[in-house]
Amino acid sequence: MGALAARFFAHVQAAEFYETLLRDALALVPDGDGASLLDVGCGPGALTRLAAARGYHATGIDSDPGMIAQAHRIARRESSAAAFAVADLSETATRFPPADVVVAASLLAVVPDPASALHQLWSCVAPGGALLIIEPSEQMTPANAQQVLATNRAWGRRRHLLTLWARARQGHSINPTVFETLPRTARRHDYPLLGGLILATLIEKAPNRT
Repeated sequence: MGALAARFFAHVQAAEFYETLLRDALALVPDGDGASLLDVGCGPGALTRLAAARGYHATGIDSDPGMIAQAHRIARRESSAAAFAVADLSETATRFPPADVVVAASLLAVVPDPASALHQLWSCVAPGGALLIIEPSEQMTPANAQQVLATNRAWGRRRHLLTLWARARQGHSINPTVFETLPRTARRHDYPLLGGLILATLIEKAPNRT
């Protein structure tokens, strides 16, 4: 996408509503306390940096070098301990060790094969770990976004970006049946965020039997 797109996405991630979303999503998993977290499709790295601030050994990866360059710049500016690397989802499981928490935000909705991507993400989760998927729900429409904005007037000037996001999605969401393709031992929990515009799906992997 290049440097211009990376700067735009950094602008979006800096919006107060987006930071609220990421903080609420990360609150669904325990504090890091040295655990590993892999943020797949991290973009400019906002979630990765928030995870590092919560005590995770957090690594963000993205296939776009421009996104990773922007993520590095912001991390240096904020003195964040987050690490970043250019990597494609298809090579993630072989390049990085299994992580205690794997996060993918707004990824499954844009890949050609969500089921395949989901299984690739699942292969990156360590036994006893968790996969956190953050995606717009069917409630993500301009009208619903306006209602959410009306109840959160303290959000800053970038609040209009939520409506633009909703116009792009128009209520289109990933088919939840994709999660049924995971092993039956996977425990799934759905959490509506941002007034229901976003659905966070937390999927826990069973630990290895001893």
